[in-house]
Amino acid sequence: MRRYIGTLVLAILVGSLTSLPCIAADTWEEQRDRLKQLIDKQVDAEVNRRINPRTIAKALGIEEWPVPEPAMTVEEVEERAEVLGRDKALDQFPVSMEEDIKADAEKKYRMYEVGEKVEFVIRKGLGTNPKIRGVFLGANPQKVKVGHRYIIKSDMEEEDLAHFYEDTHEELKGRYVAARLRVLDAQRDSFEEDYTRKFRSELYKKANFITYKRRWVPKKKLLEMAVDYTKGKERKKVLPDIEKQTYEENGYVFKDGQWVPRSVADALEAKLKKLLASQEDEDTEPEDGGEGEPGDEGEGQGGSEMPMDDEGMTPTPEQENMYGDDEGV
Repeated sequence: MRRYIGTLVLAILVGSLTSLPCIAADTWEEQRDRLKQLIDKQVDAEVNRRINPRTIAKALGIEEWPVPEPAMTVEEVEERAEVLGRDKALDQFPVSMEEDIKADAEKKYRMYEVGEKVEFVIRKGLGTNPKIRGVFLGANPQKVKVGHRYIIKSDMEEEDLAHFYEDTHEELKGRYVAARLRVLDAQRDSFEEDYTRKFRSELYKKANFITYKRRWVPKKKLLEMAVDYTKGKERKKVLPDIEKQTYEENGYVFKDGQWVPRSVADALEAKLKKLLASQEDEDTEPEDGGEGEPGDEGEGQGGSEMPMDDEGMTPTPEQENMYGDDEGV
């Protein structure tokens, strides 16, 4: 029974605040909403009194005051930095260097002309007479003639074959150019990346940005974020005291997780006491099955309930006679 009473009390506490017949719920709830607006204004005023945005700006490393608006967008800064970095790299590694590489390849692997004096080493300098020196007299698919000697291709280095055979000449020249261009591109890209980073930093600073968590952020936006965050923390500190003072000065008490007028809380308490008293009176009344007057019907009270045999369902002989003698049937 006590458990039942506790459950009932909880239900009353939750529901009665808006259902008391003697109080206009809308009236005090509207008043509470106005008090809430007043509390918000008081809290904002106190927080603004405590928080100094300029002090926060200095803590962030922002010296300008007032903090200026960003002079460029992030997209504009990034695009401009890339252009400046690329131009700087092209100044350092101009396109003409690519043509120079091709010219170097042509010079390095130039085709020898018949009648030209040539000199090279065969068999990697091993064996008899590995050094060849003389006038180039011609070449066929299998060998090259220099002076009075015929040198088969398999004895010659690829670098030397490129001077005598067109296909080898083009292959080695192409490989040389590609390798040199890869190096040039890598040098140019690295240079461009370094200077793009440098120009990016300079441009962001000029555009009134500052680094925060390894990202560039407008100084004004960062300050606004920091101020909002600081105010939010301060608001949590001052709100409880201002809220308590304001509500109590206006006759409110904290009841069941919310502020309500004292009259509402008192009426609720009175209603609960009455309900509990009524419930206790009911608990003291005798339950069914107790002693009763003779002739009262009910279990255990000497009433005229139909007796049963052992099976609980078969009428007694006296009850069978109520329907007449059917033995001869």
